[in-house]
Amino acid sequence: MLSDAMSPERHMRLSLALAALFLAMGLWLEAMIGLRMAGWVDDPLRREFLRLGHAHGGLLALLNLALPCLRGTRTRARARRTGTDRSSGGA
Repeated sequence: MLSDAMSPERHMRLSLALAALFLAMGLWLEAMIGLRMAGWVDDPLRREFLRLGHAHGGLLALLNLALPCLRGTRTRARARRTGTDRSSGGA
């Protein structure tokens, strides 16, 4: 069960910020590799760890973007089942 400590809207905002951060990091990493900046890409192990960190962070951001959508869908389905759906326009 998901905790109600964070609203889906706030979760979505934070997830978008996380996705933007990892997108910027990926662009920076590609620029460093493309420009062959010394110190960042000289060591193959460091280069691989940077790439893996960026890829895993991007996947985590996408997962976090999907989570509030799924949570909202579950909440609406539960409200329809119990008859407490307030979005139907009825009083």
